[in-house]
Amino acid sequence: LTETASQPKITVFPNETIIDVCSNEQEAHIKSQNTTWEGQLLIIADGANSPARQKLKVELTSWPYNQLAIVATVKNELSHQKTAYLVF
Repeated sequence: LTETASQPKITVFPNETIIDVCSNEQEAHIKSQNTTWEGQLLIIADGANSPARQKLKVELTSWPYNQLAIVATVKNELSHQKTAYLVF
């Protein structure tokens, strides 16, 4: 997020709570507790239980994959030199 926020034409509002969202074919309107935005493109990236998606009534389609996974965090003793290898 820090890298994205440092881009010249991107503004991030991390402490805003969306109160209302509406859109039509030409534009989107987003209202928070502090301000209102209007634009031609709305990117909804607020998580799996997206309040913005719910306010816009955008349906979510999903299905089970019936798979299991093992998830782990690994701390390297040596530098990984920005390279990762996946071995099966």
